[in-house]
Amino acid sequence: MIDRRNLNHEQLLILDTWNFAGFVENVFFTEPFRQVLLKSRRTEVHVAPPPGATHTFKVKGPLLAKGQSLCLVGSTPALGNWSTARPLVLDRSSEEDFLSARLDLSQESFPFAYKYGVYDIDRRAFLRYEAGSDRILPDTFIPGKHTIVNDGFVRCRRKTGKAPEWRFRFSVCAVKRVSVSASLRTSSDFPIGAGRREKLGFTVRQYSDDPTVLAGARA
Repeated sequence: MIDRRNLNHEQLLILDTWNFAGFVENVFFTEPFRQVLLKSRRTEVHVAPPPGATHTFKVKGPLLAKGQSLCLVGSTPALGNWSTARPLVLDRSSEEDFLSARLDLSQESFPFAYKYGVYDIDRRAFLRYEAGSDRILPDTFIPGKHTIVNDGFVRCRRKTGKAPEWRFRFSVCAVKRVSVSASLRTSSDFPIGAGRREKLGFTVRQYSDDPTVLAGARA
C-alpha cells in the first residue's frame, strides 16, 4: 500500500517486485510471528528524509535480530561509493512490515548498482552484505517525478549444507504443527485433549509425538 499524502509529485513511478505467495519469507508476516514470536525483535529506527527526495527504497527483512536494521550501500556518492563506514540506514517502524529509505538522487548517474546490508544500531557498525549479486536501478531523474523501488525481501545468506543464516529455526516445526492442528480442529474422532483449545500454529504440546494425532493426520 502506498501513502500518497507525502508524495506530492506530478509523476509517480513504481518499480515493484513480484511476491509469490509460496515464498517462505511470507510465513514470518503471519499474525503468530508478527504479534508474538518476532515482535520483541523489531527495533524502531527513525531517519529524517532529505528535502526534495526523488526516490524511496522499500524492502522487508523479517529475521533481523533485536538492535539491527538494514542499510543501503551502492556505487553512487549518495550511497557512499560502496563504503561501509557510513552506510545509509533504513527507517523502520515497529508497526510496519517494510524498512524504507528516501533519497535525493537528482545529481546521480543512472543506472547504478546497490545492495542491502545488515547494520547494528547500538554499535553503529556495518555487519554484512545481503547474499546474491548487485541490484541495479535502471531509472532516470526527471523533475517532478518520484520513484518507489519495492525490492521485496532482503536476500538471506546461505552456506553449503547449512540452513540460511537468517532463517528462523523454529519455523519448520511451527508450520508442521499448523497443518496437524488445523486438520484436526473440526474433528471429534481424535481425543487430543487440551490441545484442541490451543491457538493454532504455535502450541506447547508436542503433537508430533502423539500416535493418535499422527494417525488422524495421515487419514
